[in-house]
Amino acid sequence: MQPSQSHSVNKKKAKRFAMGCLFMLLSETSLGATQGTLGATSTGTVGVQITIPSMVRVSGLSDITLAPSSVATDSMGSTTACVYSNSSTVGGYSVTATSANGSGGTFAASGGSSSLKYSATWNDGTGDANLTSGTQLTGQTGAHTTSTTCSGGSNATFKVNFTATDMQAVSVGTYTDTVTLLVEPT
Repeated sequence: MQPSQSHSVNKKKAKRFAMGCLFMLLSETSLGATQGTLGATSTGTVGVQITIPSMVRVSGLSDITLAPSSVATDSMGSTTACVYSNSSTVGGYSVTATSANGSGGTFAASGGSSSLKYSATWNDGTGDANLTSGTQLTGQTGAHTTSTTCSGGSNATFKVNFTATDMQAVSVGTYTDTVTLLVEPT
């Protein structure tokens, strides 16, 4: 082999070696781990990372069953709720209540061929807020931030109200609805 060829081969080997070292260096630094060296003891490090997603939970709900003895006055009922949220807005969330039988933003209970409209409110502990079926109620606060079960308690209330006028306008019978409560972290 001629000296100029030997020099060219060594340059290629050096270039491959340098590229290999660069690849290993980039691989190790992007993962954050360091490797120990050979010796009486050896120390390496490992980076640990976890990303917690934004989460929310509504629980502690009960069905609302009303049996007014008269339709001369409004009939109201409620259920308490536990709302948990780990949002960056501490305890912040929104709620959307959607009536299965309502339309156009109204809440309605169905009884055979008739329906009975009613109103609904959500209270996050700062006062009742009127709900429109299918519309998000934003700016809610007070969600529990450390226990998904509110440590066995509640921190919100869902209320319904059937007016005497609306109850007097429908036939005798049982009227039912299912309200879906969608809670989202903010």
